[in-house]
Amino acid sequence: ELTARSVTAGVPLEGGRARFTAEARGRELAVHIREATGGLAGGTVLVEDARWNSAARSNAFDVRVRDVQLSRLLSDWHIEGISGTGRLSGVVPVRFGPEGIAVEDGHLDTAGPGVIQVDWGSARETLVGSGEQVALTVRALENFHYDSLAVGIDRPADGALALAVGLGP
Repeated sequence: ELTARSVTAGVPLEGGRARFTAEARGRELAVHIREATGGLAGGTVLVEDARWNSAARSNAFDVRVRDVQLSRLLSDWHIEGISGTGRLSGVVPVRFGPEGIAVEDGHLDTAGPGVIQVDWGSARETLVGSGEQVALTVRALENFHYDSLAVGIDRPADGALALAVGLGP
C-alpha cells in the first residue's frame, strides 16, 4: 500500500492511497491496481481493478468521480469569473499511449439542482450590445439555476482538453 498527503495526477488530489501489486518479467513490468483513491474538491476519485503493462502499446482504465463540489473545483482550479454550486459524479476513461494521455467520452453529471454564475467583467456591455440572443444568454448565465448539469470531457493525447457543458433549467 502506498499513501500520500497530496498527488498531482493531471489534477491535484488530496490523501492519495493505492493498493497494488507489481511483477517484473524481464524488461516488462505489470502492475495491478486493486484500488487507488484520492480526494478531489470535497469528493473522491477512484480507480479499481486496473492493469498497466509496460510492454503494452497502450493502457486504459476508468477513473470514477464521486460527489465533487463544483464550487471547490472551480476555486481549486482558479477558474476566473465562474462560480457554481452542485455536486458532480461520473466516469473519466483515461488512456496512456505513445502519443501521451487521452480522455475519451468522459462524463460528469449532477445529482440535483444548483446554480451557475458567470461574471462577464468588462466584456458584459459589449456582449449585451451584440444582439438580442447574446444579451439573453449573458443575462441568463449571470445567475442560472439548473435542475441538471452534464459535462462531457474529451482530450486527445496530442491536443487540448475539451469540455461540453449541458444545463437543464
